[in-house]
Amino acid sequence: MPIRKIVFANARCMALSLLFALGLTGCGGSSSGNTDSPLEPPPYTAPAQPTVRTIDSVVAAAVAEPYLSGSTVMHYCDCQNGNTVQPATGCIAGNDASGDGSATNPFQNVGYPGYNQTTTYAAGDRITYNDADYESMVSGNIGKMPTSYVGTFWQYVNSAHHAVSAGTWLGSRTSGNNTVALCQGGVWNAPASSRSINLSHSTYCPLGQTCGEFREYTATWGGSSVKPTIYGYNGTSTSLFFPGNGQRIMNLSLIGSGTGSTDQEGFFIYQWVASGPNPGLHDITIWNVDMDGFDLAIHDANNEHRNITVTGNHISNSTVMAFLGGNNNLNLNYNYFHNNGSTNMFDHTVYIASHLPITGVNAIGNYMDGFATSTGATSCEGGPFVIHGEITDLVVSGNTIIEHPDTSGPGCWGLSANHGGYPVGTYIHNGLFSNNIIVNGGNQAIGVDNCPDCVIENNLIIQDSPGNGGTGIHVPSFGAHRVIGDRGIPTTCTTAAGNTCRDELTTRYIIRNNTIYFTANADNGMTGIWVDNEGTGYQIYNNTIRYAATTHGVNSVSCLRLPLALSAYSVVNNNNCSSADNTLRWEQNRRLSLADWTALAAGSNYNFDDANTSDISTADPAFTLSAYPYITWSDSALAHALFNNGTTNVFAPPSSLAGNGRSGPAQDMAGTPRPTPPAIGAFQ
Repeated sequence: MPIRKIVFANARCMALSLLFALGLTGCGGSSSGNTDSPLEPPPYTAPAQPTVRTIDSVVAAAVAEPYLSGSTVMHYCDCQNGNTVQPATGCIAGNDASGDGSATNPFQNVGYPGYNQTTTYAAGDRITYNDADYESMVSGNIGKMPTSYVGTFWQYVNSAHHAVSAGTWLGSRTSGNNTVALCQGGVWNAPASSRSINLSHSTYCPLGQTCGEFREYTATWGGSSVKPTIYGYNGTSTSLFFPGNGQRIMNLSLIGSGTGSTDQEGFFIYQWVASGPNPGLHDITIWNVDMDGFDLAIHDANNEHRNITVTGNHISNSTVMAFLGGNNNLNLNYNYFHNNGSTNMFDHTVYIASHLPITGVNAIGNYMDGFATSTGATSCEGGPFVIHGEITDLVVSGNTIIEHPDTSGPGCWGLSANHGGYPVGTYIHNGLFSNNIIVNGGNQAIGVDNCPDCVIENNLIIQDSPGNGGTGIHVPSFGAHRVIGDRGIPTTCTTAAGNTCRDELTTRYIIRNNTIYFTANADNGMTGIWVDNEGTGYQIYNNTIRYAATTHGVNSVSCLRLPLALSAYSVVNNNNCSSADNTLRWEQNRRLSLADWTALAAGSNYNFDDANTSDISTADPAFTLSAYPYITWSDSALAHALFNNGTTNVFAPPSSLAGNGRSGPAQDMAGTPRPTPPAIGAFQ
């Protein structure tokens, strides 16, 4: 088994082999809780809502971005016959023998002029196992790792030796700003290597800076604005790009041939050191790159990386995942994700994960839909967007997750942030989930655990799947926290690497100004907002919930499901909930109507939903969907309309809900300032 699949604990649910051995199922969904009560966590503060841009604006910025200041530029052009993409008319290939790297006389092979970098290791150093075609040992003998062995990432060197590995011109640079430029309209077949385009050896670039880039240029023969296209090497355990410090890869088109079993990656972001601390890589940007047909499009394989930015990309038909990883200052923003994931519940479109504490993770303005039908998948399985790990300062805002109503079902879990069955502790400190649109999330649209003082606000949730029920917002979605020895956390768990060895308590959430709409098609019951298992100080207000079906199948129809003691909820008020099905319960666990719920609370000196007047409590907000908002890959105009909240006219509150809310977020989902008092729901 190559190193890449054990460095970051396997692309399928973080060391899937280990999770199976522990009997865990992980990666989304729900689980039973426990009764252990940890110390009440200290207070945390959710980050401010970001201003959400459009994907088009981010792509346009990449196209207009000038070369790095003072950059030394090396030009390349090739005209290979691609399987699906052909070179532009008039393409003229460069020449490695006679070219000089200029725009008028480019080289051809992106690996030319190549170089070998020799690394000297001393006896006792730690080194990684490597693919045979990537690193050949000149002297000494470290042995080979059996493919069945998954427990060790490195071993000690038995004797002094050298390692020689091939690199590209960009990876060889040791000073200044440098650019590799590929001709627009050109087509390349990647070198037959496990790391086809190796940029990783360049280490001189200071933290916080970009010193190298791999991008496009306009050739003298034309090529117009067609992105340079590179076909990945069709081999087992291969990566097309192996980037290094301070580099950006932009304005390209990459095509894979992944089958789900060959482990073909578009980007493998990873660094291992022979001895001493591992600082990880830093300042890598992937910007406006099309990636189609890889097994795993982007593998950010070390939690110690810093400043990784993935933005404005089109990632499609990944047979395992589109993105896997997590690091300090990760920006995963404004990307199109189309038809990624498989029949395996452990595969996701986006999987942000960490087994070490990380800080500063942003997932903003992304669009996700579908699954890779080439894998045989016929419905959404698992969670399209999953977050596990130990994260401080997390912003998940302005994202759109859409599944087709005919292919969303009980195997789908929308947006899930939970412990997922990890054999380590999990927490989110300072977490915000805002302005997201979840359409047909399946069993649940949004589930967030282990995030004390989390804020879930201004989200639009639509369920339009025939015969489907589900939950709008569920806290905690994967059961209660766990401690050492409980449900998968080993009794040998150690805090040496900063792992807490216990999940943080789920408590003190603010759930406000969300709009949850189950259409007449979603006729198998509903739970609007469900808060259970553990915690205190929950605030649930200004939410509007509508069930438009007249039947409910085998399930119930409820606005709220609040099974904890009444004292666990500090605010439950100014909510609107209505149903075309006359079996609606305001609170499910106690099977109470609104009147009985408020009376029960009043009898215990709690003021729950007593601010609801008759015209706002159960008033029908009259949501309508004149055109179903499922967006196809080619329908970018509608996608951007949805990102710009073009549905506000559909989901704007009626006059009865305007000005009847408690103090809430400063702006609504569309960025409109909210007055005092605000409207109920996600839109002002």
